[in-house]
Amino acid sequence: MPWQLAAGEMDGDAVIVILQRGLDTWAPFSMVRLNVVGERIDGIRDYNHCPWVISTAASVTVAPPT
Repeated sequence: MPWQLAAGEMDGDAVIVILQRGLDTWAPFSMVRLNVVGERIDGIRDYNHCPWVISTAASVTVAPPT
């Protein structure tokens, strides 16, 4: 399964969006939430095996590639 990672937001929270290749575009498939305290990552929640989480979001935005 071709995939990419991108910075993004889900319901206003910063997340890493896992994108899956569709027929002609990349679409959000799942996400990883990082809990950042100061300049340190304090926790990681990986929702790769719960793709339904994306469908429950009111909004998902993906930052354009740099």
